[in-house]
Parts: sequence; C-alpha cells; structure tokens
Amino acid sequence: MPGDIAPIVVGVDGSAASRGAVRWAADEAARHRCPLMVVHALGIPVPFGLSAQEPALAGNAAALARGWEPAIEVETVVAAGEPSDVLCEQSHRARLVVIGSRGLGGFAGLLLGSVGMHLSSQAACPVLVVHHAERWAGPEASLPRNGPVVVGVDGSSGSVLALELAFEEAASRHLPLAVVRAWQVPDAGSASAEAAAGHALAVEVEPWQAKYPDVEIDLRLLPGTAAEVLTRASEHAVMVVVGVRGRGGFTGSRLGSVSGQVLHHAAGPVLIARGTGATTETAPSTDRPCRRIGVGVDGTESGWTALSWACDEAEAGAADIAVRHTDPPHRIRGPGPDLPVLERVDPVLARHLHAARDRLGGQHVDFDVADGGAVDALLDLADRADLLVLGAAVPAHLGHLSTAARVAAHAPVPVVIVPAPAPPHRRGPFAGHVVVAVDGSAASHSAIRFGFRYAHRHRVPLAAVHVSARAVGDFWFDETTLETHFATEPESIGLLAASVEPVSAGFPQVPLKRAVFLGPPVEGLRRAAGGAVLLVLGRHGHRLPAPLRLGSVSRAFADRPPGAVAIVG
Repeated sequence: MPGDIAPIVVGVDGSAASRGAVRWAADEAARHRCPLMVVHALGIPVPFGLSAQEPALAGNAAALARGWEPAIEVETVVAAGEPSDVLCEQSHRARLVVIGSRGLGGFAGLLLGSVGMHLSSQAACPVLVVHHAERWAGPEASLPRNGPVVVGVDGSSGSVLALELAFEEAASRHLPLAVVRAWQVPDAGSASAEAAAGHALAVEVEPWQAKYPDVEIDLRLLPGTAAEVLTRASEHAVMVVVGVRGRGGFTGSRLGSVSGQVLHHAAGPVLIARGTGATTETAPSTDRPCRRIGVGVDGTESGWTALSWACDEAEAGAADIAVRHTDPPHRIRGPGPDLPVLERVDPVLARHLHAARDRLGGQHVDFDVADGGAVDALLDLADRADLLVLGAAVPAHLGHLSTAARVAAHAPVPVVIVPAPAPPHRRGPFAGHVVVAVDGSAASHSAIRFGFRYAHRHRVPLAAVHVSARAVGDFWFDETTLETHFATEPESIGLLAASVEPVSAGFPQVPLKRAVFLGPPVEGLRRAAGGAVLLVLGRHGHRLPAPLRLGSVSRAFADRPPGAVAIVG
C-alpha cells in the first residue's frame, strides 16, 4: 500500500453489519481515490482454534470490497487485541475509520457498546458509524444517492472540522449540503434575534462556500435542541456530520453530549468529525478571531475583571460572549433573566451585564446562571465556545486545585485566567508584550500559535521565552533592532528558532523577541512576564490522572497568575 496515501480503514467481524460497513468504506475509498484497509481484531485472549479462520474472514471482506469497487487497492490486517484498541491504533494512519452499528463477537452492540463509543470519542481521525449497515450487505447493495448531506454547526471551533468534512462529502457525492443550527426561540425580540442568528450562520459557512462553489447549500435555523434537530434531519439525509468536543479525564477524551445523542438516535450514517489523522488540511481563515467567548463569573472582583477582559477581546475580534454565573446569591436559574429582575436581586451583576451589553450590543451578550457545580458548568460552557475566560481564585484548601486550574486541565478550548486588579508587579523586560513559554513540546506549539494570533489581533509585540537551568544568565534577541542582550546559549537558541520560526513566518507584522531565562521554569517565566499583556502557556499531560493533567508550571500560574494567563491545550 502506498506509504504517502492514507487509507480508509473498516472494521469487520463477519456479520452482515460489518459487510455493509465494507460497502460504505469501499465507496469512500473509490471516491477519494485512496486504498482500503480491512481490519479484523482477534480480541484478548485470542480464542483457541480460530486462528486459521481469521485471515479467511478478513479476506472474504476484502473480496467483497473488490467486487463492489474493482479499481481500489485493498489490504487486510488481522491483529491481536481488543477491537477498540486495534481500530484506534489504525486511526493514526487513516483518513477515515468505518464501522457498522451492529456486529458479532468483539463488535457486538457496536453502536451502544464500549467499542463504538470508545472509537468515536478517541480515534485520531474521523469515524463513520453506519446505522442498520446490514441493509447494504448484499452483493447487489446500492448506497443511497438521493438526499442531502447534513452537518450540525454551533458557531464554535468544533464546527470547522465538521464543515470541512461535510463540504468534502457533499462535493465528492455531488449532493446538496444542509447546514443546520439549533435555534432556541426567545420570549421577546425573536425577529431581530433570529435574524442575527441567521446572519451568524451565513458568516460561518461563507469561507467554505467560497472553497466549494459547486456545492448547493441550504442553511437551516431550526427550533429545538441540537440533538433533536439533527436526529430529525437524519431521516432524509445520506449522512449526518457532527463535530465532537471532548474533555479529558482518566480515560481520555469523551464524546460530546450532542454528538453522542445523534450517534445513538440518528436514522442513517453518522460521520463523527474527530482529529484529522493522516490527512491534515488547513481550514480557510484558521487564524481568524474566535467567534464566541465564554465567561465565568462568580460575584468576586476577579470575575468582573474577567468579564471586562472578555469584552475587550470580543471588541477586538467582533465576537459574541456568553456569561455564566457559577455562584449566584439568588435562586434565579436558567438562561437570560431580565435585567429588571437582576437589578432587584443582584444589582452588582446587573450593572456589569448592562455595561457589557452597552459595549458590545445586547444581541452579542448572552447570560445564564449555572445549576450545579462550578467546574461542570464551566466545562459545559467551554464545549460551546472558542475561548473561556475565568477569574483567578486561590484554592480552598492547601494542595487542592483551584476551580480555574481544574477547568483549565480539561477544557477543550484555550482558557484565560484573569486576576483581580492588584498593585502592579515588577515590570520585566517584556512589559507590554505577549509572552509565550516555549519548551519544544506539542502543547507549547499550540501556545505559540495562540500567542501570535493574539499579538497580531491586538497589535502588540511577542516574546518567546525558554527557561533553562543550564543558561549562563537571562538573555534575549530583539529581531526588530537586531540586538542581542547579554549572552547566548546555542542549544536553547536552536530550540527557540525551531519552535517559533515556522509560526512567525505567517505573522510578519508581529514584532518578535526570543529569550532564554535562567532558573526553574516558574521563576523564570514570572520574571519574563512582569507587566506582560498576556502570558501564554501550553497545557501538558495527555494521559495523566486528573490532578496531574495540567502540569506543574501551568498549575502554578493558574492558581496565582501575575496577570492575564492563557492556558492552551
């Protein structure tokens, strides 16, 4: 199989459902002109006496695929291991993984069982779950060619990959695309609010419409919850495409609630837009500002400072904000209590909300009150936002994580933690800069991109800082004036150059400094970040227990930020 072309992977177990999945996978491979890999997992332990049958089972499935699509290249893989683990491993090299929603043996009850949910929530590439796949198991099976491809969007960054996959599927199938957004009808002002929501939907789709001009698009603003409207739309669709916004824990990413409900109840195939596996493609306008900012307030001064910071960011990027109060002193619950009511029960909150709506416009500021624990409420808010902004709070007990740190450890979007106004810290050499911590890790690369986007949007310089215990002292290189301050250390300079230069090339307008500071990371970064506009850190730890996922450096700044701190996962 050609090493430079990612295959379509399909899981088989000899059942009619898996044969139907092979039919869909062969069609995908033919349309996208890529190889097909037929995978059968033996399970652990391998059942005695079945070893001779397993290659024949995979071979029969491969023969079916060749019969349906003679031009495709087909390879078979028989591997020892649990089906979920085997398919997840293959997903790292795949363009798409296809599974049937029912099966035998290790794939039994795939849709509702652990294998399907595990794969849909943890695969490294998109996953196509074919409901009632046995309908396409026969030799004369004909896949549906009428009806639209349906994609659900919600204005968050999770919609980007879903839209990309949906447009690609619609274009390759020569089918129309229905772009669906759930619409909660308000009690008052519904006409203007609906018009604003419709406009936001059109803006979200516009870059993709320009990229795929031949795709016929139907924008649908439908009343109801997201899961309800997508499940109804699936009844007449060729497939439904949904994004997934997981958050970590002991078992890794979880499938988002909307995606999980659609996966369980849709009438037809569901394409889960996870990762990009081996086929990463840059989405249009990936460096545009975020469209929706979530803000957590709790009645403290740091919460109001966080709201003010979020309003500044929303103004700079023409974004909406969603405010959630996690510790209200009253019993109002649910979305959007009227300001007159709030003025009676919580005049301080009403005053801050009124100021935010004056700045951004009432239609751009949503408000609700959490009903439950603060961490769960804020993570739920993060699932529907592109950025989450919180006030800083010292942990309630020594050795415990603060609310902000616990949220930053698991949020699927960058988290900015803002302290209450305080006497200015000692100004460092990069006061007025965005300071980004660089250590060569993947998390640090994400932090670098976030930092450059922020610096570009706010027209401020950026300092990329590496802290080294082996440096001969603090030093930095100013690329604007071409001056080196203090000394050099080739190893650290090389790490900074390799980490920063590929990103900085895309932001030539951002003045850049590269710096190496001596000492432990937290101490060095605090010196560098004195007076900074924003300190940006990567979140470390992908498979660590929950208390360790944030990483010691990120945790130190989440609990006691010297100024605004962004933690990027």
